[in-house]
Amino acid sequence: MLITFIAVFLVPFAYLVATSLKTDEELHQATWLPTIPSFEPTSPRIRESVPALRPPEAPTDRWQAALAKLRQLTRDAVNKGTLPPGGNAVDLEKYRATATEYLISQIVPRLNQELWTGEESKLLEAYKLALLPKEVDDALDDRLARLELRGLQARSLDAHIYVVTAGEDVAATWKIESGDAHFEKQRESTLLRYHFGSSSDQPIVLSCEFDYPADPQRLHKL
Repeated sequence: MLITFIAVFLVPFAYLVATSLKTDEELHQATWLPTIPSFEPTSPRIRESVPALRPPEAPTDRWQAALAKLRQLTRDAVNKGTLPPGGNAVDLEKYRATATEYLISQIVPRLNQELWTGEESKLLEAYKLALLPKEVDDALDDRLARLELRGLQARSLDAHIYVVTAGEDVAATWKIESGDAHFEKQRESTLLRYHFGSSSDQPIVLSCEFDYPADPQRLHKL
């Protein structure tokens, strides 16, 4: 009896702890435990997407029939989307396929539930209206993990902000002291591409020399 009461109180507590360790994406997955963090040796890289789940209100046969058409509509839009910095550094076919699945999983839950029991043409039309260019670009941006340097600022104790390095100037003014990495200048930022052979490789160290334009004693943070 005592063990039963202990289990009743411990299970919700364990669930709360496990949920607090999940990422935002994992919160929407039907899993109890968060995934174990793994070593990622290369950047940029593609962030995997979970396949879109069938809405509860959608009949299985209707969902299967519509899913192929939704994928085609989405993929056509993704092919026209704007790649973020570093997008050309990964497998474009896999990248766009991942962004396609991610978009479907984001848009489908927002559709009117009644569309799944009505005419398919109305369902597809509603989906097209939700498939905005900004949604596509945001999905492409979200599915690409990368280290993008957008500049360096110095803040003083009297609330002044000084631009030390603009994002597009990082490649020309910063140095890579160690590690397998190189800069790629972008329009308003600099992309740092790197690769680790193993988790025991030497770290990537960046350096930037600059003259602080105010009293150093008033420096708050970089």
